[in-house]
Amino acid sequence: MEYAPHDTRYSTRGCFIVIIMIFISIFACGTIFYVAVDTSCVNEADLWLVDYPNSRLIQETYSFMRPFGIGKTNRILYSEDPINAVRSWYMARDKRLIEAGNVKNRGYGRNTYLLDTAPDKKGTMIMLISNCAQGLSVGLETEKVSEN
Repeated sequence: MEYAPHDTRYSTRGCFIVIIMIFISIFACGTIFYVAVDTSCVNEADLWLVDYPNSRLIQETYSFMRPFGIGKTNRILYSEDPINAVRSWYMARDKRLIEAGNVKNRGYGRNTYLLDTAPDKKGTMIMLISNCAQGLSVGLETEKVSEN
């Protein structure tokens, strides 16, 4: 049995173009999502993890593309002020932010700070820690260090 010949509106070139456009669209959507998460993490850290006034940066390490973005960030500061003054400043700041309607750790990132007496026993060591959507760093984590 023979089938009657028929014409088609579809071409191999057209199908190839559609497949390429689908891949480009998937990549674009993923990129937009990634940038949105990264920006959210940075904005959240900028709100909650500010440097103590007149403190000095000792070391900053981050695991992916930029500090306080996707991945883990540790920022170590030194202040000549005693630990109780630094703790009071951060607690008062957190209280003001919460009273203004902000919620800590509501997004993709988990932000915290740790305080310790400095080795000179006079000042305070401040560690600002951000851990944000580490699963999105897709195994490309290499620790980057910036020291002052």
